[in-house]
Amino acid sequence: MNKLKTFAPKQVASVLAALFILSILLFSKVSVADHESLSTDEVIARALQIKSRGTEQSNLLISELSKRQGSLSWQQLDQYEYLLAYQQTMQGNYQRALLYHIKNISSPNANFKIRAYGNIMFLNLLLSNYRLSSDNFHPILSILQNEILEDEMIYDTYYTLAYFFNRLDAPQRVMEQLQVMELIDNGQPTARQVCLINHQKINALFALKQIQANDDLIRTTLAQCRILNEGIVVQKLLTIKALMLMADKDYQQAKNLLLDSIEQVKLNAYPVDILKHFSYLAEVFYQLNDFNQASVYADQALAYKDDYPTLPTTLMAQKVHYNIAKARHNSKNQLGYLQDKLATEHAIALKDREKSLALYKLKYELTALEIELEDYQASIANEQQHEQRKVENNTVLSRFLISDRVFQLILLIMILWMIRLHFIYWAEKKKIQHGLIYDKATGSLHRKPFLEQCATALNQAKEQQKILSLVIMNIDNLREVNELQGNDRTDRLITLMITLHKQFFPEGTIYGRLGGDEFGFLLSNTNATQAVRLAEEYRLDINFLDTKQICYQFDVTASFGVSDTQLSGYSAIKLLQETELALVQAKNEYKNCTCTYIPS
Repeated sequence: MNKLKTFAPKQVASVLAALFILSILLFSKVSVADHESLSTDEVIARALQIKSRGTEQSNLLISELSKRQGSLSWQQLDQYEYLLAYQQTMQGNYQRALLYHIKNISSPNANFKIRAYGNIMFLNLLLSNYRLSSDNFHPILSILQNEILEDEMIYDTYYTLAYFFNRLDAPQRVMEQLQVMELIDNGQPTARQVCLINHQKINALFALKQIQANDDLIRTTLAQCRILNEGIVVQKLLTIKALMLMADKDYQQAKNLLLDSIEQVKLNAYPVDILKHFSYLAEVFYQLNDFNQASVYADQALAYKDDYPTLPTTLMAQKVHYNIAKARHNSKNQLGYLQDKLATEHAIALKDREKSLALYKLKYELTALEIELEDYQASIANEQQHEQRKVENNTVLSRFLISDRVFQLILLIMILWMIRLHFIYWAEKKKIQHGLIYDKATGSLHRKPFLEQCATALNQAKEQQKILSLVIMNIDNLREVNELQGNDRTDRLITLMITLHKQFFPEGTIYGRLGGDEFGFLLSNTNATQAVRLAEEYRLDINFLDTKQICYQFDVTASFGVSDTQLSGYSAIKLLQETELALVQAKNEYKNCTCTYIPS
């Protein structure tokens, strides 16, 4: 018995370890042999089934497919490239995974194509490329509306869209996508689909602050997803539950939850989720005053910093280091961590701006699509009314033709027609006359009428000994704006800018369009100094012009030249020429500034 006691602790453990390794090797050989006996379609089906649940087995199946690559059909090749992309994603090689998914965009199979677009959207979100991610939204919508898809693929697509809007901080749009998911397949989703729907619903409700960590929805969803072996979803649900506990300042329970799931995270999660998990652990241990453990987990999180420099969780880990250094009065470390923290905050601010722009652009495009749909429906209704009126008119005409009053009717119609033609001629004449005087896009005077009115006003001012000022505005880089935004949006932008002058220039100001990007304003009872001040206020307001009402926010500037009758006299031509000289000086020196004419 004594010999057995001294032998067991060391020797038995070694024997058990050897048996465990031997069993793994035997299992691998059996698995490889088993895979080789399967048909290609069976290998693909099994790989798709376990791709997120058994990384080692999935890799073996992908290796088996690579041996058969030369004999794969195009459908099998598309599935193989999707599996390769998924494998690269799990390893954190997102750019390489994107290349595989981009190949599948050209697939003739609509299911493979929409899956590729969805995964490209998903990977760009992981990389925080919000603009590139949003570029896939309309192709996905087009396929959803115009192609016949498998129910499972429709569910996965709406799940991706829900995740997309969650990342863009638009939880209301997430709930809209989930409502669509609940109606698919007559409102009878499978257990897996319920797992996916509830996962994104929990994310959205957390963003809306409408759910707590002890909510039954979280408990039942976790249980259901565990039964289905949806490891990635389970890990994300546990993380979001820990965040809820942290928000409630229940750091001890959050710590236990995060530590209990850490092995599952290392095994199943994407690298970006591993970073988040370590950052949350660092924050929890810091709040519990365990600075040593907090530093360890912050270091582990920041090991991924170069791959994800703009994540808020990267900033969280840096703040933990900074706060610990501050608490320990370590000025050197505190300064270093402060610099890192400020750089990350700046990078996150830029990414948040990109995220906002992507969402604004998407909202604008969706609104445009809705308007286009309404216009199309209205045109159909008008066409139907037109056809109905044609039938009614034909019926009425046939009745008149068989009546005794045909001649009188024709005569009346001719008289009415002549009256109508006369009215149309009069209206067109008025329209042409108006068009000769006023610019159609902005409502301002054309160059010739503007100069004529300026000459009249200058003659009156000369007789009354009043001072007038001429301000000429030139919109900077209008050609580039036009190439980027198009003629219609550019015209709307110019109209918006010209309308602004009424807030700054005195009532009765004469204004006109001198050229494509040049406008003149004749200000009464205003000298050059006063005109410069007003033009500067006008220019600054243009700099902060809200262009979201046109499409999305972009920068607009303008340059101004100023002269008055004290400097240039009461000749309209001379005043115009010398004000334009001041404008040329503004354009040549800086742009986005105001210059006054200085007599030589």
